[in-house]
Amino acid sequence: MTDMFNPEFDEPLLVECAQWVGRLCNTWARLELEIVNLCGALLQAPNDDVSNAMIQAFDFRAQISAIRLGAVARELPSGWAELIHDEVDYIDQTLRPRRNRYVHSMWLRSSEGELWRVDQTPRVYRAQAKQPLSWAGRSVVTETISAIRETVAEIDAHGGFVFQLASDLSWPPLPDLAARLGEQPRRALARS
Repeated sequence: MTDMFNPEFDEPLLVECAQWVGRLCNTWARLELEIVNLCGALLQAPNDDVSNAMIQAFDFRAQISAIRLGAVARELPSGWAELIHDEVDYIDQTLRPRRNRYVHSMWLRSSEGELWRVDQTPRVYRAQAKQPLSWAGRSVVTETISAIRETVAEIDAHGGFVFQLASDLSWPPLPDLAARLGEQPRRALARS
């Protein structure tokens, strides 16, 4: 059993890390709520406890799929379906995996004072086509508090943008698409 009073838990770097990972969790919960609201807006469901609970009964990725479908099936004005698709794709393909890595990893301080994120998930992979399968165990990645902080800020910004999209769809007429495109949050974490 882990001793919760281990001096390592009082290590300032790990305390700050824990605070930022906690903020990340709280910010992600808000983004999940905004995804529910966007799904409800596309369904044209009333914004009430029953409708929200029914949408929340589906997991996050199912809600994202429903949003992708709804954005096209609702035959929104030109460019709006693409804007919504682009936004939820970034959330699903970039922010969600990063959030999962941060939340489900173990965090340690190296003897050199670096912040380490330890992913204990084993992976089976094929390095090249027609080569035998291989595997890798735990991975250790050096992280920074600023990287966690940047992730929190980006999740928060995209949660706010999803809120705006849901509001736009709930209170027609839709505003000018160019205005919304100009308000899209930056995507500093986009994979190159």
